Amino acid sequence: MSVNKVSVGKTCSIVACLLALVFFVASCGGSGGGGQQGGGGEVNPDDTSPVQATMTGGSSSGFYRLLAESINSVIREEYPGSEVAFEPGSPAGALAQVAQGQVELGAAISPIEERAAIEGQGPFAETGSLEGKYLGVTRLYETQRMHSVMTKAFADEHGIETFADIAEKKPPLRVALNQQGNYQNIRAAEEIFKAYGFSVEDIESWGGSVAYQASGDGVALMADRKVDMFFTSIFIPDSRITDLSRTQDLVWIPMDQEKLEPIAEDLGVLIGTVEPGEYDFVEEQTPTLSVQSDIVTNADVSNQDIYKFVKALHDNQDRMKEIHPSMSGFSPELMVKVQEQVALHPGAEQFYREQGLLE
Repeated sequence: MSVNKVSVGKTCSIVACLLALVFFVASCGGSGGGGQQGGGGEVNPDDTSPVQATMTGGSSSGFYRLLAESINSVIREEYPGSEVAFEPGSPAGALAQVAQGQVELGAAISPIEERAAIEGQGPFAETGSLEGKYLGVTRLYETQRMHSVMTKAFADEHGIETFADIAEKKPPLRVALNQQGNYQNIRAAEEIFKAYGFSVEDIESWGGSVAYQASGDGVALMADRKVDMFFTSIFIPDSRITDLSRTQDLVWIPMDQEKLEPIAEDLGVLIGTVEPGEYDFVEEQTPTLSVQSDIVTNADVSNQDIYKFVKALHDNQDRMKEIHPSMSGFSPELMVKVQEQVALHPGAEQFYREQGLLE
């Protein structure tokens, strides 16, 4: 497996070019097919007609494939004949596609993308602000935590015990981040590096390197001893990290709460913790960033379809919790928290009001 080296400075421009292409294609015509065409409309709570939609935003395998298939199963059982098709993609790309009406639903979208889209920053700099062009449907989880895992051999060799030591010791660190199109992970990593006084360019100037790979490939690089550190947000515990710890000695490089708090506020994410025992090599509670995930849509999708979509997930919350341990906190109170970052779609808003979740 080759190590893909691209500077963080180029990452946003690469993603921005891809998003600009999405907007150009959308302007040439074409829109994703849906259940009821056109937004608005009255909601009939007793309607059981099929829902047809396309959802994008996650990778083609692993958790997001499982999540999409599980959601499709729930919708089909509630409304026979329905189909929520899944197309692999990136969170930022999904947001752009939703805003342009190319797909009905975007998943795996964090407050990091949502804020950048509203401000027209990062990957949305060339497309401009998307404020008002996408609307909230539901929050799925808030438990994707930033991993700061290093091989013990490298940490011992260079005297690395904390994140601050990386900046002070300037070791030839080979670090695996996430893939270039995953803006939420790259942005979070970039901000943490900056808080400690260094950058990707600094790492490279120390004789190190950065690998932009999907999380599974990043773990594989560490297993092959081609990188020294894995730094991206995934769920805890992650079986790939657990398995790796059985063949290599690993350490968690702690970050400081006071460094993380302004980053979390700026990005719209949360401060979580890693608890002793969640991995065998974690001995003390330590803070880290915890990233939320939302599903969004646009105003062209009917109130009826979004109402039914939200109702199906709400009425099957026990099944949603069983999809993956990261979904164990799924609840009506969590679902409605999507409104913290984005205005609710009217269909979702009506359902949440009926359930007493909104004032």
